[in-house]
Amino acid sequence: MRTVTVADIIEAIRQNGLPKYHGNFYYFNGASRSYRYSSAQVEAACALGQAAINLNVAANQLWQGLNDLNIFIDLETKALGHYIAHLNDDTELTLQQIADRLDSELNDTLKKEEIPCELQ
Repeated sequence: MRTVTVADIIEAIRQNGLPKYHGNFYYFNGASRSYRYSSAQVEAACALGQAAINLNVAANQLWQGLNDLNIFIDLETKALGHYIAHLNDDTELTLQQIADRLDSELNDTLKKEEIPCELQ
């Protein structure tokens, strides 16, 4: 088990390094995978998928943990995990821009919130 903060996740999104992928956490070997990656070569990943790779934790636990924090960003009451997925899937923002936007929209107290995750 590892505990990561919201700030850790934002920084891990910023570090990306793979092409941005829409709709699932990972894309590799011609198929998408939702939650976990294996030793196969990952070709692309969404914001949370790339954060999970950089943090060496399970992407679905990042997403669920962010939603469980009950941090709501916009008037549509999207929990934080859903909000990050929305920024990834429904906008043309780069992963750097997603990280910058989260950094500017969340205060320092929220960024210290912790999420327990299994190591990948």
